[in-house]
Amino acid sequence: MLEAYAACYDEIVQGYENETRITYEEDESCPEGDRILTKEEELDLLDLAYKDMVKHYEMHVKREYIIKKATVEGYKITAFEIARRREKNEKYFGYLSKAKELNQRAEEEKLPWALMEAH
Repeated sequence: MLEAYAACYDEIVQGYENETRITYEEDESCPEGDRILTKEEELDLLDLAYKDMVKHYEMHVKREYIIKKATVEGYKITAFEIARRREKNEKYFGYLSKAKELNQRAEEEKLPWALMEAH
């Protein structure tokens, strides 16, 4: 996302420096029905779009983390229920192994979650 932001930012700035960029925005108060945006207005719109994308990405990462943690708990509950009903068997160890693997992946992927909480 940051790479795309930087490319768009550079394109806007370069376009205005070279005087090759003209962007219109619909504006009913203008006789023509639209007006030319300034460089600052375009950069502000770019910033808003970037912040919106980051916000949605953060929500996605949080949901994924919560889902993985819930899945781990589900595997643990299933494993313990199997153990409660029967002797510990391959199914029990399979569910525990899967829970451990998912828990480890969830913790490894928690880094973006921790970075977001720092903001």
